[in-house]
Parts: sequence; structure tokens; C-alpha cells
Amino acid sequence: MTLCRSSLKSLIWSGVFTMVLWIILFRSLVVSVSAVAFVFLVTIISSAATNDEKTGWSAYRMTLPVSRRDVVLGRYAALLLMSLLLALVPSALAALIAVVSSTIPLPGPLADVLSLDKNPLIALFAVGGVCFAFGTVTISVSLPAFFKFGLSKAAMLLPVAMILVLATPFLIVSVAGGEAMDALSGALAFVMTPDGAKLAIAGAAAFVIILLAMSALVSIRVYERREL
Repeated sequence: MTLCRSSLKSLIWSGVFTMVLWIILFRSLVVSVSAVAFVFLVTIISSAATNDEKTGWSAYRMTLPVSRRDVVLGRYAALLLMSLLLALVPSALAALIAVVSSTIPLPGPLADVLSLDKNPLIALFAVGGVCFAFGTVTISVSLPAFFKFGLSKAAMLLPVAMILVLATPFLIVSVAGGEAMDALSGALAFVMTPDGAKLAIAGAAAFVIILLAMSALVSIRVYERREL
């Protein structure tokens, strides 16, 4: 949390720059939210591991009356909290921009790009939720490697983990062919209904919780056996 607070200023400026750039390129607040949240999540996950070895914290904390299990659980809790905040902040900022732009006169093209009609509030916060889910999956995949090998050996696994998380659904669909596309289209249509949305949220929450629990158990096991 201290690391995140010290990095907040640079993260804010990076987020503002990224949001402006993506609004210009893609003419959409919804798309810009995903880009900003992605930058935030990548930065905070990698910075947490970098700080351990750069400052010697990974060795120093072992002299404190804190068990390795508590170290692991604390890291998961801190990263999840920060990931949630950093995923929702871009959504909240984009929602504020959309609401303000709909109440004050703006030049034609700008008013169209920033309008609530083109950027519904539910879509802005849904994108933030998806980015948070992406962050939790990335945390689940990467933290066991960091606790097992340390940053110097595991740093290359973080981008690989993110690529796998992003690419796996597309690989499954491409291998399965047309039937998978039809099934996916039907599932998306169902998710757009009230009952489908509730089921999708509940299913995603259950999946994330189970995945995080399994990842934390693996991290605890490997970190307790690791020689520092």
C-alpha cells in the first residue's frame, strides 16, 4: 500500500495521458477505460514484486514476527484492493466526463464522442469490472511464480501470463470453429438479459474466488519451502 501511494502521482499522469490518447484514437470513453485500467493493473502488479528485491524488503520482512503465510495473504489482499480501486477509478472518471459533457454545450464531434448515449454508464462500469477480473486472474497466475522464484527469475512470466489470459478464449474459439462462435453468440445474447447478467456476475465472482483461493494455497506452499 505504501508503494502504491508513492506511485500514485505518476500513475495518475500516465492514466490521464492514456485516456486522452485512446479517446482521440478510438473516439470512445468505454475503450479508453479499458486501456487506462490495463496500464494501472500491469504497473501495480509488477511494481509490487520489483519493490521486494529492489529495497531488500523480501529478506528484511523474514526477520519480523510475521509468518510466510501472512506475507502471502497480505500481498494478495493488498493487490486485490488496489486492483479494484485502480479498475474503478477510470470508470468513475469516464462516467463523470460523460455526465458533464451531456449537461454543458460542447463542439459537435466532441459532444458525440463523450456523450452518455455513446458511453452508457453501465458499459463504463462493466468495462471496469472486466478489467478487475482480468487483474485477479493475472494475480492468480503470476504471484505463485514470484513467491517461488523471486522477481529476477519470474519477471518474464508476468507478460506471458497476461498474454495467455487474453489469448486463451480466442484460441479456444478458433480451434472449436463455427459451433463455438454460435454458442458464444448465444451466451452473449443471454448475458444481455437481466437474468443472464445476474447469472454471469455470480458465475464470474465464483470463478474468481475459487481461482484466487487455489492460487493463494499454491503461493503459501511454495513460499514456505523457498530458501531466501
